[in-house]
Amino acid sequence: MTAARAAIGVVLQPEHLRRTCSIAVVVGLVLTAINHGDTILGGDAGAGTAIKAALNFVVPFIVSNLGLLAGRHDELRQRARGADGGSPGSEERMAAARNEAVIRRFYDRLWNRWELELADEIVAPDVRFRGSLGTELTGVEAFRDYVRDVQAAFPDWHNRIDELIATGDRVVARLTWSGTHRGELLGVAPTGRFVTYVGAAIFRLHDGRIEEGWVVGDTYELWRTLGRLH
Repeated sequence: MTAARAAIGVVLQPEHLRRTCSIAVVVGLVLTAINHGDTILGGDAGAGTAIKAALNFVVPFIVSNLGLLAGRHDELRQRARGADGGSPGSEERMAAARNEAVIRRFYDRLWNRWELELADEIVAPDVRFRGSLGTELTGVEAFRDYVRDVQAAFPDWHNRIDELIATGDRVVARLTWSGTHRGELLGVAPTGRFVTYVGAAIFRLHDGRIEEGWVVGDTYELWRTLGRLH
């Protein structure tokens, strides 16, 4: 019971609650738009749709809090080790800072500057990645091909990091993407339209490399802008 109370206390801290709620809102809105957008806009949403939509917000809220509690557990463990002469929690904080720096390089340099050679340094050879467009792939070469496909469709593609949360071996990013549609995208001919949409990404890292990346975006807004949805 004491452990449960302590966990609830951590979750309800205002700083942590703001972060976990913001993640839940962004991911929940994106998933709801992707999975139930047509039903809601068509006026056919019922109680079942409402329950499913609610779960789109509840699940990321729970997952982000589990990550938070896992990070706090590791921090407390490091502090306990510090009692024997180490620096309390320093390893955990340093590891989180290193992982956050990797994700900043991933977006600021690999994506925004198209420095694809950087993938050999910060992306694991057998990376598993899901992009915001729904593409799922395995391996660094397949990942590079995916980036090239996005570059061909949006030469001025830009990834804006709105928020980063790093804990343990996980980094969560809240993002805004934008670019001009200059090339074919999944069978859609160039429109010349400027698009922007939001999303979130969850990464798992090991030894300074991204081993897993799961990205979800408000692609409903993307396809609407490109004239594929009305």
